Amino acid sequence: MHTPQATGHWQLRLLGGLEARNGELHITRFVSRPTALLLVRLALWPQRMHAREELVDLLWPDAPLDAGRNRLRQALAALKRMLEPPGSDAPPVILADRQSLRINTAALSCDVQAFETALREGRFDAARALYQGELLPGFYDEWVHEERGRLAALAERLAAAPALPAPSAPSAPVAAPPIATLPPVETAEPPSYLTRLFGRDAELAQLPGLLREHRLVTLCGPGGCGKTRLATELLQRLRAAPDGGGFDLLAFVPLAECSDADALRSQLRVSLQLPPPQREAADPLATALAGRRVLLVLDNAEQLVSAPVLELIEGWLGRLPGLHLLVTSRRVLGLPGEREKVLPPLPLPREGSDAAALRANPGIALFIDRARALRPDFQVPERQLAALLALCRALDGLPLAIELAAARSRAFSIAEMHAALTRPFELLQRTGAAARGRRHDSLQAAIDWSWRLLDPAQQALLAALAVFRGGWTADDAQAVCPVDDARARLEALVADSLLTVEAPPDEDADEGAADKPPALRFQMLEGIRAFVLERLPEEQRPALRAAHRAHFAARTEALRAADRVLDDADLPNIAEALRSAVDDGVPGEALALALALSTHWNSQGIAPELLALLDRAFDALPLDAEPAAPAAEGAAPAALMLAMLHLTAGHGQQARGRAAQALQAAGSRPALRGQALCARVRIAFELDRQGSGLEAALDEAAALAQRAGAPALSAEVIGLRGMLLLRHGDDPLRADQLLLEATARHRALGQGREARRLQFERACCLVRQRRWHEALIEAQVCEAAYRDAGDRHQRLSAINLQGVLHAELRQWPDALRAYRRCAQAAWALHNHYWLAYALWNHGRNLARLRRPETAALLMAFSQRFWATHFGTIDRDDLRYVRRVRRLAECQLGRAATAIAWQRGEALTLPQAIGLALAESEPFAGQTP
Repeated sequence: MHTPQATGHWQLRLLGGLEARNGELHITRFVSRPTALLLVRLALWPQRMHAREELVDLLWPDAPLDAGRNRLRQALAALKRMLEPPGSDAPPVILADRQSLRINTAALSCDVQAFETALREGRFDAARALYQGELLPGFYDEWVHEERGRLAALAERLAAAPALPAPSAPSAPVAAPPIATLPPVETAEPPSYLTRLFGRDAELAQLPGLLREHRLVTLCGPGGCGKTRLATELLQRLRAAPDGGGFDLLAFVPLAECSDADALRSQLRVSLQLPPPQREAADPLATALAGRRVLLVLDNAEQLVSAPVLELIEGWLGRLPGLHLLVTSRRVLGLPGEREKVLPPLPLPREGSDAAALRANPGIALFIDRARALRPDFQVPERQLAALLALCRALDGLPLAIELAAARSRAFSIAEMHAALTRPFELLQRTGAAARGRRHDSLQAAIDWSWRLLDPAQQALLAALAVFRGGWTADDAQAVCPVDDARARLEALVADSLLTVEAPPDEDADEGAADKPPALRFQMLEGIRAFVLERLPEEQRPALRAAHRAHFAARTEALRAADRVLDDADLPNIAEALRSAVDDGVPGEALALALALSTHWNSQGIAPELLALLDRAFDALPLDAEPAAPAAEGAAPAALMLAMLHLTAGHGQQARGRAAQALQAAGSRPALRGQALCARVRIAFELDRQGSGLEAALDEAAALAQRAGAPALSAEVIGLRGMLLLRHGDDPLRADQLLLEATARHRALGQGREARRLQFERACCLVRQRRWHEALIEAQVCEAAYRDAGDRHQRLSAINLQGVLHAELRQWPDALRAYRRCAQAAWALHNHYWLAYALWNHGRNLARLRRPETAALLMAFSQRFWATHFGTIDRDDLRYVRRVRRLAECQLGRAATAIAWQRGEALTLPQAIGLALAESEPFAGQTP
């Protein structure tokens, strides 16, 4: 029996029916409808890499993702059995990797592609012969229906076009061919959008001027930032202008499916309705546009940045002085005279912005607008605006990512979306009928397009750079990533819109670093980072993380040795180094890095998630190791650092617990034991607000300091004695003498921060002596000193003290302003210790300013907050609470005050902060 054989090349007919032929093989029936549609999908867009997840959503929209992936594997296997029979030497028809599929155009051709090629080249008779009927009759999927309508419209316009005469002989003179031989086709018009454009007013105002001054403007930016949308909006505005914006002709030329100079020429002929050249040397574009002022938008040109295409564009610009080009591309062209305009993601509001500013922000407004398109009743209550801002920040302000997230608002709340960003590419994609196979139907597909334009070396570097968080310099990349000429390679990735670059600040370099000027910092959007991290081979990751940790550990040690402050721009990388140390099972490295930055944490604050990370690292230490072991050696200093950080964060019990662990880990080592005793004393009198029983611990610490020859510890003990006497004694003059002595010792040792801290305590001595005006001046001097030193935490103490002194002077509005400043700054720094003081002190001021209800609310909250997070409330403090309550009752009445008090006890911390800041501006007049 004769068995039909394949000849090596498949021809797929989709116009008028579904049929695949290869020599004697003839297929009209497929295993299943999705199997047939899979082949059709790949054949209709042969130049694209189709993401597997995208195909699953398109062909099996209602199936769970795992089940859909399994069905895709089964359909792919069925197609391979049909199209690639065993024993055949023909090339594979479908090229597949773990992420995507595409057609091998050397093994399969499709009549739809042949039809459109003939149309672009002006071979209208051939195009008519190829169009044998509508696309896939009997298939009613939405994306098939859309493509069917597009092709039918082309066929209708083709039918109205006159037949072209045969080409003239080369020797005959040829007249200039007329424009518009073919009626307008769909691709001649820019995409039509049904949605509003957000956040691009500045660019729309700037681009017309740029295009008048420069003949080649390239609009660059990462995939999904809205380059095509912006160019389309600009074109529509220019067309609506009375003079066309100064241009005779405005045209949109889509290039996403073009891959070489010939394809570019063909697409231009279609978009400008030009006939094919009548002789080999003829250039229809030059002939048609000569003497005219023309603006062409060349959209999605990044895959065309090659020598032949650049030569073609440069030639057009040279021959046509009236030609202006606006190119949208993820990479610059690099031609002389090119003006690059970078389109960044949408700007997002600063932390602490009010509700009106949040709703007016373009990124947030974009999300709400797109969500309402799906759910007309969609609302974002004021309490959820902060969560929406956090979501938009996590999406880098990228319009495509925000739109894709908003498209899932029927199934996800805002908080659920934020949580789902641990798997961003599952969330950020269109699903079901909305997925139509476009590059921007998923964030992964948009990034993949840029990824595939890179050569392997650039891909490897980009993946390795995912080890960084936030920004980094070229020197950082050179030190961490195994690559030569890092600066040139980074520059190329910036030109490809896969990295962004941030110029250094205008101010001078830090003192002590004048020999090293500020450097450019490179950054990677989080969506791109997640994409490339998946492509970083697993076996390379540990070494990169270790190199990253070692590099930033060396930097922090150098800063500590030079007594310089860490740049805030390096904090994301420090956090990443801490995380990787814990995750890689080397917690000692995390704590060593944190200890090198202990001065930074104490003065600048630490984010709650980083403090939790350091707790994890400490708890992972093998504390039962020998005392001489590295882990045990670093345990006591680490526990001391954590104790003070927890005290500042308002974690009273954790502060006590870490202080006890520090004392245990110190063992018999005198200096460490003395430091641990001092920490316990400090925590005890701050939390318990009493000093009894603490002198003995200070006596032991003093003896240990003398035995160890530790002058810094001796100075600390003297300072603590002065602080104890100041708070719980009756001799402020003696307390001031002790503080003065400790200050002098710290200064002699070069310990400026400790000396400045005691300067504040000396101002408190003036308070104890009721020398209010002198104390106020001293508090203002302290604040200026802390500000100049960049010590944000100590500055809080000086601001709060000014509020206390204004209150003692009965300057209630000034006191309230000071407490507001303290609360606002403490909230930003996660310093709950001084935040608690600021909220506590609000009460009396608000009552004096005749705001009794708010005074009762905040006083009730503050009493509960202090008792919960810090500990004992002493008799003096309880007397203050009763006084504030009586002031409120005198104005509100006892029953209304009791109701307000109960509500205040139930407030959350963010609610209390909002209340305090909203009520901070006093009335013009003062109350007695």
